[in-house]
Amino acid sequence: MSVHRTLPRIKYLTPNLYGKQGDSITLRCNASGHPAPRVTWIHKDTNRTIANSSVTSFNITGKASGGKYCCHLSNGFGNDTNCTSFEMTDKPVIDNRLSSGNNVSSILGDTTHLRCAARGVPLPNITWYTADGKIFSTGTASYPGGSELVLTTTRKQDYGMYRCRAENTIGVAWHNITVMQICQCRGNYQKYKRSLGSSSSIIKGI
Repeated sequence: MSVHRTLPRIKYLTPNLYGKQGDSITLRCNASGHPAPRVTWIHKDTNRTIANSSVTSFNITGKASGGKYCCHLSNGFGNDTNCTSFEMTDKPVIDNRLSSGNNVSSILGDTTHLRCAARGVPLPNITWYTADGKIFSTGTASYPGGSELVLTTTRKQDYGMYRCRAENTIGVAWHNITVMQICQCRGNYQKYKRSLGSSSSIIKGI
């Protein structure tokens, strides 16, 4: 009498996880195959076996708990392996190297690109606001860990403070950018710095 054998296959694997120190996480690897495959969980970063069962739970003790966790199946007829990852969460921090400075100058009618970038785990989402709290729904372009606001200063009201908010599941960070007007008038240059909700100040130049 022959025995029907089938290759082991991973039917479900816990998706990528995030957590902070002290949290408990659970990894699940559902398998099929005949004979029933042996299930082994391996922490890829240390090549250490952490469990010999389809479901395992453990507490996060620090950054060393992060990395790839691989489920390996074997039933003597074949093997199957797939990995998930765990990352320690981290609140957003504005990346000043990749963001616009706190003061940006623009001539009336110019197009200005304001940039805001942030680090964090999970990667923060970025939203742009005016000084009075209005959200920009157009004129923005997002990319992983950052966003760009394209601003055309067609009127004096377009000058002032703009704010970007970087947010993930852990926290929030803000970055303020003041757009200042530079006016060229027959060889004289005047810089008008105007914050929304306050009076303008004039700085004479050469």
